[in-house]
Amino acid sequence: MAQRYEDIPTSVILRAQVGEPAAVSELVLLLSERAFSLAYRMCGDPEEAKDICQEMLMHVVKNAARYDPARPFLPWFYRVASNVCLNWLVSPQHRARAKSLDQGSSQHPGFQPASMARGPATDAMARDMRDVVHQIVHLLPEEYRAVIVLHYFEGVPYPDLGEILGLPLGTVKVRLFRGRELLREKLEALGFDKP
Repeated sequence: MAQRYEDIPTSVILRAQVGEPAAVSELVLLLSERAFSLAYRMCGDPEEAKDICQEMLMHVVKNAARYDPARPFLPWFYRVASNVCLNWLVSPQHRARAKSLDQGSSQHPGFQPASMARGPATDAMARDMRDVVHQIVHLLPEEYRAVIVLHYFEGVPYPDLGEILGLPLGTVKVRLFRGRELLREKLEALGFDKP
């Protein structure tokens, strides 16, 4: 479920910028769920997501003084967090871990085929599709994964996506379109056809 895309109180950010410990703790608490959600959806592994989340939050706290309070905070946060995620995904340690998880398996770890669905057929299919979408999003190339996760799971609007990812709005829209097409193709390959 996507979080509501609303900004963090400016008073907390301003106090955190000057290093007030209570404000830094509050900011980390306010951002923790968003950070973990983004990290998990980008990498697909809960343990790895915890590590990425910690690194994201450290970067945010470390660079809080660079944030311009005249602008909305969440686009700045997601830019920092996305950069940490994307850097992690191309790191040798991530690639080695991903390779070890995928060895010997032709499908994503934890994937449950539709034939194992329980309960009424319609409800089971909807649950399965939602679960599969969450599981296969991390298999998308990074440039598509980032826009899909930020827009559809984190609720980031188009204009903020461009600012966060440092891309023109047209490129954001193209990546969203291509990312959706790749997801559709993967879902169809797994037997989740269009209604």
